[in-house]
Amino acid sequence: MSAGGVFMTPLMITISAQWFPKNERNMATGFCSAVAMLGSAATYIVGPIVVSSSPGEPPEPRAIRDRIMRLLYVCFGISVFVTVLVLAAFPKHIKPVSYPSKLSMASHRSAKLMHSLTVLVKNSEVWYLVLAFALSNTMSAPWSALLPSTFSKLHVPPELSAECGLFLIIHNFALSLTISTFADRAPGYSKELALISRLVSLVFLFWLMLMMNFHAKLTTTTLVCVILMAFPYCWCNQSLLYEMGAELMVPLPESFVAGYMTLLNNLFVDCTYVVLYLFPHFGDYWLHIGVFVFSVLSIIFLLLTTGWSKKDTAKTKHGHV
Repeated sequence: MSAGGVFMTPLMITISAQWFPKNERNMATGFCSAVAMLGSAATYIVGPIVVSSSPGEPPEPRAIRDRIMRLLYVCFGISVFVTVLVLAAFPKHIKPVSYPSKLSMASHRSAKLMHSLTVLVKNSEVWYLVLAFALSNTMSAPWSALLPSTFSKLHVPPELSAECGLFLIIHNFALSLTISTFADRAPGYSKELALISRLVSLVFLFWLMLMMNFHAKLTTTTLVCVILMAFPYCWCNQSLLYEMGAELMVPLPESFVAGYMTLLNNLFVDCTYVVLYLFPHFGDYWLHIGVFVFSVLSIIFLLLTTGWSKKDTAKTKHGHV
């Protein structure tokens, strides 16, 4: 189930760099990443239907298993159809639309894997950016995945948990498109836009921590509103960080940079899941604190990333954008 995602992000950044002009790249990357996440919103609609049962009757495991298998076959058919559609409709020859696109194609033809990885690992600016990207997801992704469990412990109806998860993704989709559009219209300010959105998220994550851990006033309405602000504002700027990484490491291929960021991000998130598996009660208290602390750390590392803005300004002065 995770094999496709390994290739999606690097290819998404490569298509953005080679097919779109400089002033449309953030929007292209943001749209692709937002739509990819929007697809997961269907689980909050389909899930309750699959596991539903007649009122007053307990769910039958065998019937639910049969429904899940049919759903998986439908998903497989859709995936095959989309793959065939891409193979049939995607142009066979790339015509670069801008000077940066030509550079991107040239870098992919001449790049050497080990040399590129060595350059990435030795660059401190890349580490700052990667840590800013990965730390924001390290705790927030597992927290959102445990949303039904958290609501259940608070005796919130499961229907509200599904609705909250659905609107969480829809809000993130809208914010991703909005911030990507602003980034394209205000070139050179991607870092500032990312910081603003993360600071907004940080305020609501702090509020969430107070409610969950320090007995601040908690109502169902307040909890849902805080969640719908905290996590979408944390995630909506990820496409900007991908583009910042690509700009920072020119002339290295964008796919290498995006793959590097995705690899470390997945590694950090997996470590959190391992901790949750080994220490099941970790999520009852420390996860709420961790999501706030890691968000603070991600902002600090983003502030330390200064090489991107200098490089982007220099490119603008020489007319390469």
